[in-house]
Parts: sequence; C-alpha cells; structure tokens
Amino acid sequence: MRSPSNIASEHSFSGNSYSTQSHRREPSDASEKTTLTRSFLDIIKPSASSKKKSGSKPDKNGRLGVSAPNRRHGLLLTCLQKSELGPYAFEEQMPGWLYRQIEAGPKVTVANRIGRDGRIIKVEEVDNETPGVLPVLAQLCSIDRGVSRAYLCHPSTMFITKRQNEGGFCGYRNTQMLVSYIQGSKAQGHDRFGPRTPGILALQDLIEEAWDKGINPVSRIQTGGIRGTRKYIGTPEVEALLRSLGIDHGLQMFTDRDNGSQAYEQLLSDVESYFVAAADDDDNVKVHRTHLPPIYLQQPGHSITIVGFERLKDGSRNLLVFDPMFRTSPGMHRILGRKDLRTHRPEILQAYRRGARQLSKHRDFEMVKLTAHPPLFPAWDV
Repeated sequence: MRSPSNIASEHSFSGNSYSTQSHRREPSDASEKTTLTRSFLDIIKPSASSKKKSGSKPDKNGRLGVSAPNRRHGLLLTCLQKSELGPYAFEEQMPGWLYRQIEAGPKVTVANRIGRDGRIIKVEEVDNETPGVLPVLAQLCSIDRGVSRAYLCHPSTMFITKRQNEGGFCGYRNTQMLVSYIQGSKAQGHDRFGPRTPGILALQDLIEEAWDKGINPVSRIQTGGIRGTRKYIGTPEVEALLRSLGIDHGLQMFTDRDNGSQAYEQLLSDVESYFVAAADDDDNVKVHRTHLPPIYLQQPGHSITIVGFERLKDGSRNLLVFDPMFRTSPGMHRILGRKDLRTHRPEILQAYRRGARQLSKHRDFEMVKLTAHPPLFPAWDV
C-alpha cells in the first residue's frame, strides 16, 4: 500500500471541534457553514486560540476562559469553554450513577453460534458493539445498481455506538472503533490492549498518561483534565493516545479555500485516493475489500469513523461511515452473518452513507489515519 499523500508529520498536533447544535441546520449559503471551534492548530499555536477568546465574557463564577491564563514557553494559553468541550466543560466529575455505569461497561452475554466447521461455539456479544457489519455492506454495495465502485476497510472494524443516557462520548466511541481494527487485525499496537475493547475510563487514563509524558500537554491546560468527566475529546487527544502507544499515524485538515475549493470536496477526493491506492487493479471488480484501517473524522460538532467509499454511476461520491450516535438497525441485525444477499436494501445502506448533501454543511474537517502497513492475511475470507 502506498502511503497516503498530504499527511502531516507525526509531530503536527491535531484537534477536535465540537460546536453547538447549529451544525444540524441546512446552510442557506457559505456564510452559514459550520466550522471547527477547536483545531489541532490550537495545539501548534495556542496563542492564536487565546487571542480569539480574549474578548469572551466571564462565566457565572467570574472566570474568563475557565481559569486564569497560563504561560508556557512564552505562549499565552487559556482553557476552553462549552463551545469546544460541550455542556459539561466545567465539571470536575461526572455524576456518580453515570460513572458507575461506564465503569461497569456494556452488558456482555454469551450466545451459541454455528462455527465454520459446523460445530456449536460460544460467542460473546457486547451490548453496544456490532461486529460483521462490513461484509454485509460489501454485499449491499455489490447489489446496488447505482454503485460504480465501492471500497471497504478491514472487516475486523466493529461498529460501536453510544449507550443509553451516557451523553456525548462520540470521540471515545470512534477511538474504540480504531482500536477494534488494531485488535482484530493484529495491527501495530495490538499488544497494548487487552482482549476486549478498552472502556471510556481506560481511554481517559491513556490520554492523561500521554500528557504526563509531555505529549500534547497544551490539551491538558485547555481542557483542565478529562479523567472522570464528560468533556468532549477530539483529534488532539486521539493523536496523543496513539503517539504515546507508539502507533504510527498521520493528521490532515481540510478547509474551504478562497479559490473555491470546498473542504468536503477535498475530503472526498483524499479518501477516494486512500482506498484506490490499496485496491486491486482489476477494472472488473465492483467492490474492493481492502485491509486498510478505518479513518477517524472530526467535523464540526461531531466525529465519525470512515469505513469505506462509494463512487456512484451518476458521478456522485459517498463516504461509508460508522456513526456512534446511531445504533445498529433491526434490519441490519437480521442480515448480519449472511453471505447470500440478493435483494437491494437501500434503507439499510443509506444509514451508512454521507455524501455532498451532509458534508457540504461544514467548512472544516480533520482526519487521523493509521499509517503502519496493514496486515495482509485474507481477513475477508474468514
């Protein structure tokens, strides 16, 4: 696989963005596009972020930027507020009931399944984790007559969703999806994780430990610390975690340009190139099942995981994504594990598509890509 182009060096810091709910509005013109309220550029040049917030009003406790500014290496650093860290930006500890729920983890049950050799095997099923979605998406793309070419990432990537009443932990859930690929494919760094998906509290510990090592320490000042809280995280924290664990990765940012090039178009082109570079050269293949890692994508107000790409016959393009805000549909559950799908199911496939209509609402995007050479064993045949 060729290395993706235009990826920032590992020493460039990436960032997240969580804005208000206005990102759900349909923009009437370019001025109404939503933009990242926090970027990895804030990690590289935190003084610029401070200037932007210097005119903000104090909160109800008289705090400006959450706390008095900090000076490090001659740079003025201030903590972030609700527009970047969400409605619980100032909390020191999440409610006890929620902490206990997260500490206990999702419900795990054991079910009997028929193995490949015909024998009954016991399989663990985790309440908010759905393995096996990508092989089904590959079949649905193949059946869809409107699809010209489709590309899917490594099939070990699990769809992991938020749990009931837990709030906005999408940054953690998308990080878990990256980890599910690392664990399932035995990719670089898999030995740093246990047999199960690390929980939110474990990920918070890993991020805090990365800050302890001096990796992206500006993020700790900006967030005030995240351990045991519901503060939003994004690309700065994901980058710190990966770098701390020695997992190769790259960072990219896309933004609308003065020459008319729009961020969503740049994003779609880059993701297409990413998959095409790893796909078979056979023009007769409609759906390319690759061994590539999934991609962490930060958009204003939310993050999602890119697991594939489609080019349709009408020339339009779609990302195929896992969005942790939505649980696996009953329709998908009914066809999981099937290898003989023959009927087009647009209502199922559409839930995983993000095209120009959705992506053009945003002025900026940031991506984290895992860049170690992917494993090449025939995962799609297992």
